[in-house]
Amino acid sequence: MSEPHRPDFDMSAPATAGPAEHEAAEKAARADLERARIEGIIAESPAKREAEDALFAASEQQDDDFHAYEIRVLYEVEVDGGSDYEQPGPFDNLQDYVVAGEPENAGEFSQRMADDLSIAVTAALEPLRSHCHSLGLIRADFANYPLSPDLGDEFCPPRFFLVHRSGDADLSATSLAAIAPLKIELPASLGGRTLTITMNAQPRNATILHAAAAGGALGVGQWGGDATPDLAPVPDESRDDWLVRVSIPRKRLARLAERWVACGRQPDMFRAFGNAMERETSGKPTDWLVEGVLARGVLTLLAGDGSAGKTSLVHEWLSSLGGIALTRPRTVMGVEVTGRAVCAVIYGEGAAGMDSHRTECHAKVWGSSAYAERKGTREDLPALLAGLRRFPALDLLVIDPMRPFLKGDEKSSDVINEFYMPLERFAEDMNCAVVITQHVSKSGMNGKSVHDAKAAILGATAVTNRPRMVIAMDRRGRSSTVKLAPVKHNFTEEMLWVRSTEWSVWKHDPETHTLVPAETIASGAAGGELDLGLIFDAIAEQNSLGRILRRTGRHELFERKLAQLSGVSRQAIRRGVASLIEAGRVTDRADGLLAVRGEPLEPGAA
Repeated sequence: MSEPHRPDFDMSAPATAGPAEHEAAEKAARADLERARIEGIIAESPAKREAEDALFAASEQQDDDFHAYEIRVLYEVEVDGGSDYEQPGPFDNLQDYVVAGEPENAGEFSQRMADDLSIAVTAALEPLRSHCHSLGLIRADFANYPLSPDLGDEFCPPRFFLVHRSGDADLSATSLAAIAPLKIELPASLGGRTLTITMNAQPRNATILHAAAAGGALGVGQWGGDATPDLAPVPDESRDDWLVRVSIPRKRLARLAERWVACGRQPDMFRAFGNAMERETSGKPTDWLVEGVLARGVLTLLAGDGSAGKTSLVHEWLSSLGGIALTRPRTVMGVEVTGRAVCAVIYGEGAAGMDSHRTECHAKVWGSSAYAERKGTREDLPALLAGLRRFPALDLLVIDPMRPFLKGDEKSSDVINEFYMPLERFAEDMNCAVVITQHVSKSGMNGKSVHDAKAAILGATAVTNRPRMVIAMDRRGRSSTVKLAPVKHNFTEEMLWVRSTEWSVWKHDPETHTLVPAETIASGAAGGELDLGLIFDAIAEQNSLGRILRRTGRHELFERKLAQLSGVSRQAIRRGVASLIEAGRVTDRADGLLAVRGEPLEPGAA
């Protein structure tokens, strides 16, 4: 066997060489060394090269049951008076093209230039990242799929993967990667060149895709953005189970392709185009788990001081939603709930000791409640979410608290967005309510007004901007009085359990370890009892006037602002209506509440 060519390497620079010449000489030497290594592999082991070629070919061979495609970003940088160099690869090569044609800059790619390039490319890639995420694609920047399960280069552009069943191969799935070229003018510090970004799709073997993803190859590269950890295989998840979970159904895939072509393959227009259910700006009917409190498919934030009792409150919600009515109705913030919900909680801080005590107390009013309970850290969260996705149905997920699951400082919007993204996707996919607890700043709520309470919540503005509802919780010292209010929401005011301009006031009941309404009803009944007769007469009066009444919402009795119920809170009226329904004196029909005449009513317990 002939000796492979091995060039002579002179790693030393001339005595008069400056930094540019030395770095250029080192770069040229490293390139020669790499060529020699490749030549050595070919000369010494042709079989190895043939095996690698066969492996690359196999990586593009589609399986019989699932097809996968790798969607890659391509750069084209204008160099030397208009010549374009296509570069799908790493940052260091891209920076070479930026300084190409300028000998005085060769080898002197400064940190400032690197920062400028990173900012420019990151901005240009943002529409593509957002678009690919909206399609539900898997992001896996570092995966070297032909040589699975090895990882690829240290630097690489965003890569996304599309999976569908082989029977859907007739659909134009790969058209989702065909975009109108995106052009961006690089800053003057980079020569003012034009950077053009496009995408293409290449077939990838679904089995190899699973092997690479299971090997931990779903990291985000140097251009940042949102990862998809919830789409990664969980431990021991089989190839078939994973592909079923991440594949895009035929009907949705066909519609995505149709919308993509119709909007001219413009990422910024895609979300704005579609029918009433597809457009990003379209209003969808709110699906409430608990009317006016917890909405399905979105995030809810519960924020308060460390001693406010956030964990106690969410545990109360879990017990009430998953229990049965024994000594009192099952309620959340005074709103009665029907049907037993399937709930789960993921703790990031120790709470097991108190959980047992709370559970015993809650059982006195709601019996034995069933829900899933897990503990973990930021690293555990993707696997925990993936496990919950296997539930046939899930109604509520609680993350308590936010901080242990953050990858960095909560004052960074990027950190918060990275945390929220998979939870938003989880809430939407599972059609469940997701509640996250969060602390407040050192000054605390400390008796603040509802208007000022939002500003006290700890973290970047994204902490409160992205959830659909933010509930503030204020508890002064060791007082048993607790105040709660929706300080931010994206719902109409009449939907809420209490107006967003007012605190609802509660007392901690140590016997049941729950919050109970604190107000005393001044309605002519003694001892804080609610005069059910007043509620009944008001309903009967509205019936006689032909006005529709509902238990909650804009048609509920509280919204009528009747003089005879002046001073009675919304929660108290709702409890009174619930008691009348339970006693059979009011029926809740499709056309509204209807009073049923009978014996005179005595005051009932508030």
